[in-house]
Amino acid sequence: MTADVVDALSDDRREPVRAALDAAFGSSRVDSIAFIDGGASGAFLFRVEVGRQRYVVRLEGRASPLRNPHQYESMRIASAVGIAPKLHHVDEVNRVAVMDFVDERPLSTFPGGPPALSSAVGAILGRVQGTPAFPAFIDYPEIVGRLWRWVCQQASFRLVCLLHVRSTWRVSVRPMCGTRRRLCRATTIPYHGTSCLTDSACG
Repeated sequence: MTADVVDALSDDRREPVRAALDAAFGSSRVDSIAFIDGGASGAFLFRVEVGRQRYVVRLEGRASPLRNPHQYESMRIASAVGIAPKLHHVDEVNRVAVMDFVDERPLSTFPGGPPALSSAVGAILGRVQGTPAFPAFIDYPEIVGRLWRWVCQQASFRLVCLLHVRSTWRVSVRPMCGTRRRLCRATTIPYHGTSCLTDSACG
């Protein structure tokens, strides 16, 4: 594959993508590769064309407290029963997957109209009900707790509290520190014996 958008990635991300392409397509020529915008997960997404087929290469971005360690097993289960794009390659160590690209199509164009669409949806629901359960992760309240702890640890979140040390905004900033302290104390669940209030900027 010649120079392309993959070359713009850092070394630790570039090589897993290239290895995934080799594993999925072997010696087949990759005709084009381009970034795909969007998505809420923070993953790097690429649309790849090989011959007349299009695929997606998904490379996870920065790890977050919401990351499900069982996500690739869940992908395999969903793909196997046809309720998710077909998987062509998964590398759990480097957190990269190759799957079919699914074109967006309005439901109004479904062949056969609403009756056929209803039947198709019913068939999908039937496959979902017969699918093995995804591996358990954590309950929703714990997800919220993890997310809040992560937010409290971000430098940008603490910055407003640090400003009062050298800033002339002391009067207006300190109440915000108190608000932050109350929020953290009200919502933090102990995590490995620590609290989100690890800095002393707010006193």
